[in-house]
Amino acid sequence: MNKHLYTYFLVFLFSITANAQEKTIISFQTKNGKTMKLSLRQKDSALIYRLYNKDKVEMQYPKIPSISENKNFSFTYLNRFGGNINEATSLYRVEFFINNYRYSVFQSSYLGKNESGISVLNLNNSKVTEIKAVEKTVNGNLLYFKDNQLITVTEL
Repeated sequence: MNKHLYTYFLVFLFSITANAQEKTIISFQTKNGKTMKLSLRQKDSALIYRLYNKDKVEMQYPKIPSISENKNFSFTYLNRFGGNINEATSLYRVEFFINNYRYSVFQSSYLGKNESGISVLNLNNSKVTEIKAVEKTVNGNLLYFKDNQLITVTEL
């Protein structure tokens, strides 16, 4: 068997196995061609953040997923319902910290415009890098975390 074909076959089998063992909460393609996926492992509800570059995992948090690591994630949300005077607004964010960086997966809706993406804050210099999602590729919703008690929840 061709060495490259064999390698692709193994990667394919691994991805099927991983996907069967995880429930995707939200996923999307970013405008710079990467894929973000936030999922729960079925056997123990461990939360896993992954950023893919093509078919390769570029970043995973936590490196070794376990339910005890869920304490390092938090969910923050704001819902303001519209009326005659103002527009409805919603903001959902799942955050975690790695070293001196705060990572946020976000979804927002304001004035009928939806935005999703990843925001990275450098805590040393307050520089923010925002990676926007291609909205038509967003699958799932962060609101999933509001009532399930898997991670800390804060209403703004």
